[in-house]
Amino acid sequence: MASHIARTLHHLCVSPSLKSTGTLTTLRCFTTSSLRMADNYRLEKDTFGELKVPNDKYYGANTARSMMNFNIGGPTERMPIPVIHAMGILKKASAEVNQKYGLDAKIAKAVMQAADEVINGKLDDHFPLVVWQTGSGTQTNMNVNEVISNRAIEILGGKLGSKTPVHPNDHVNKSQVRHWCVSVSGICVHSYTDTCDVRSRQGKQGWNRKINRQVGRHTQM
Repeated sequence: MASHIARTLHHLCVSPSLKSTGTLTTLRCFTTSSLRMADNYRLEKDTFGELKVPNDKYYGANTARSMMNFNIGGPTERMPIPVIHAMGILKKASAEVNQKYGLDAKIAKAVMQAADEVINGKLDDHFPLVVWQTGSGTQTNMNVNEVISNRAIEILGGKLGSKTPVHPNDHVNKSQVRHWCVSVSGICVHSYTDTCDVRSRQGKQGWNRKINRQVGRHTQM
């Protein structure tokens, strides 16, 4: 995209009809700012359309839109980071169970690796949302999904924001309900007494039981 903009504006700038006017200087400035914007941002889509997302962030359009819609509070009112770490545990546990039920192993492992980085606090800077949002915590759940998805995409050599080969909903959020995710993460933080490994094992057992119930229900239909 940036190279296309550069070629187009270069063609305009070398036009003889523009050299004798002040338009050339204006176009040069426009070229520089356009390339800078293209270098600093990428375009991602959500249900409502495209949004610019900083290239150095793993979150996506849903998170960026939430920052626009809930532009209140500040750093002191961000979602508590222990909740984010707990959601990383949940996402890792669900990916491991989903792998047993057909999720591609390569995708599952990349999701688990990215989730580990969330759990360990390596990606804390990619969770900017405040607690003021919709009641079920949809935006925070999607913030976590997007960060893990984009980090997993990067691990697999893909392009940030492409949602390929790891999709935030289809893969990271697979077999989950958003308000359940946030509620369980809150409970996990409140009753924090064990190590991440123990809680992850408990989470996997919980997801296993849930999926087994669903499989059994559909089998009986």
